[in-house]
Order: sequence, then C-alpha cells, then structure tokens
Amino acid sequence: MKVKINWEEFTVEFKGVYTHKVDRWFNEILYKNSEDWKMNYNNFQLANDYAIEQMTNLSKEQIDELSVEDYNKVLEEIVKIKTPSKK
Repeated sequence: MKVKINWEEFTVEFKGVYTHKVDRWFNEILYKNSEDWKMNYNNFQLANDYAIEQMTNLSKEQIDELSVEDYNKVLEEIVKIKTPSKK
C-alpha cells in the first residue's frame, strides 16, 4: 500500500498474521486505566498506533506524519488481517 509521509510516497508493508501477543498488548493499552468498562478514549488512539507499529514497517514518527485518510486505510488493512473472512 502506498501512503504519503511528509509529502513523499512510502510503501507500507504488512505482516501477514495478527499474533496473540499483538492482540494481548493492544487490549492492555486499550483498557488501561478504564473503570467499570468505561473506556478511556485516548487509549483507542494509542492502541491503534501500537497495532500499526507492530503490523507494518512504519515507525512511531512515520505514523504520526500520516494523513488521517492514510492512517485509516492502514488501520482498515490491519483489521482485515486480524479478522480474515471465512472461506
């Protein structure tokens, strides 16, 4: 997938498997400091950033420089990897 980082084209490479380790840490970040199942909404962004960093060749700095549109495209691809369609 091609994205732009600081106005330069960059090819994002995705890992083919969403591992249990990534899922465990994603959930740890997502639910950190949450009480009675009330979400700390800042954790959504942090957890998504973690998933992108673990599942792609993007660094934290590169993730921060993605446009919202490209960020969402990368995140959608990760969701597809995490929840593959049944055959």
